[in-house]
Amino acid sequence: MIGTKTIATLGLLAGGFALAGALDSLSLERIVARGPGALFLIGCFAAVVGTLMFRFWRLGEPSGHYFRWARDATLWETEAQLIGTGGWRITIGENRHEALDLGPRAQRLICIAIALLLALASIGSRALDLLGRFRHSVTSPNATYCPEVEKVDTALDPNAPGCELVRRAYALGYAQSLGDCEARTRTQATGAPCTLRQRDEPLLHYSWRRLDGFWASLRQNMGSAHTQKLWRDFVARFHRMDALRKAEEEVLGSAPHASHHIFTNLPDPKNGAFREATCADRYRWLAHRPPAGSGATRASLVFEHVVGQLLFESRYEPAAGYCREYQVHWGAPTDICQRIAASPEATLDRLGALPSVRAALERYALGKELESLAVRQRPLGPSSIVSFQCYLEGEAPERKSTDFSLDGFRFTAEEIHVPVTKAGSVLYVDRYDAVAKLFVRGFHYGALLSQAGLEQTPTAGAETSLARHDNLLMRLYGLEGFDIYLDPAWIADRPDLLEVYPYQIHLKNYVQMFRRQYRLERGRL
Repeated sequence: MIGTKTIATLGLLAGGFALAGALDSLSLERIVARGPGALFLIGCFAAVVGTLMFRFWRLGEPSGHYFRWARDATLWETEAQLIGTGGWRITIGENRHEALDLGPRAQRLICIAIALLLALASIGSRALDLLGRFRHSVTSPNATYCPEVEKVDTALDPNAPGCELVRRAYALGYAQSLGDCEARTRTQATGAPCTLRQRDEPLLHYSWRRLDGFWASLRQNMGSAHTQKLWRDFVARFHRMDALRKAEEEVLGSAPHASHHIFTNLPDPKNGAFREATCADRYRWLAHRPPAGSGATRASLVFEHVVGQLLFESRYEPAAGYCREYQVHWGAPTDICQRIAASPEATLDRLGALPSVRAALERYALGKELESLAVRQRPLGPSSIVSFQCYLEGEAPERKSTDFSLDGFRFTAEEIHVPVTKAGSVLYVDRYDAVAKLFVRGFHYGALLSQAGLEQTPTAGAETSLARHDNLLMRLYGLEGFDIYLDPAWIADRPDLLEVYPYQIHLKNYVQMFRRQYRLERGRL
């Protein structure tokens, strides 16, 4: 037989050890990390709470009942079966000082140990800091009272012109007041009115005022209008659960914020151009001039360089778009824009462009549905986040715009035809102009936009000056006045001058002008 009090305290002690072990509260590192202040508080808590447990639970007295493990079917006179059947049962009976009980000292030590384990699991340095803040907030004189009214002295300077004469006249009785020269005080505004207890307010009046405010707030919040508003808000939020779930899925799945597609009849250069995984690093820094290659992919390399320089390179200007949202479809037929306009879904699906286009349009529709997203996103239309451009080489110069519909949205396929580049060209200024006008309809880069000023046409005198071989360094300063992106003229035939040309002035200005106009038409959700 064993007393119920002994069973209870031993069970609590075992539970305390289990809790402390699960929380790793008994490790030496955790105990040392608490600091001396927290350890002292834990010890005081254990001593006080453990003693109170011992006193209030009367653990110093013998148990009133006992538990016995019975192996036979016979019950004693004062026993009752608790659990078990057959020959293995636990019975409970009235204790007549026959059950085994721990002594008072052992019970007190167990109670203190239980409180100590509980304190180790719940009291740390942060808890000690919170207790200190609570004590400070309770004992602070400004905790329940409004702060003192700050008075600001607005007395004029004693040496202010005329005030000395006014004060003498007032002292002699010739003036009845000091007027503007009188010292005054004013109360400095502290924002919203203070609703705490005033310094001269009786406690009963303050208590009644707080009770009246609580009752007024309760009546307002329990009114039918407020309840109906809460219900409408709940219903509206509940109906947006599916949209919120889709928004979270798009964020976790990195859904595209835009989808721009460029179709060209040029062959794929097979150099990883516009590859999603590497495009950000590939186009961060490009040479000032397109590569002077040869062969079938020369035009493709030039086109890739021009597009990357106008849109993505961040040397002179932040990128105008995220390169992973741009797809270049190489080797497209010359009538690709007409095919898209005639059958947009089938054509885009065959080219692999339809999934990204619809993903961007779904994000756009979702943003319109969710008010929280619609407030933050730019007021962009579908044509700003989804675009189609066709760049075709080998035909006479021509510009077309074809309108079509996709999933209920109106789009325009911009198409531009340019002739084949002349052999030996190294600047490709015409390609910059063609690509810029393809992406921004009506783009124009003229003399008034150039950094070269009004005198930017190379003259015969300038050509003769730069042809001389003496004082070359001084003569190179004249190149700043020539903008090759307006008219390269004879400079295109001078590779020595192109090597030292100030691209950082004119190419930078060209890219900045293009991107400012491009951002007005295109963007990201």
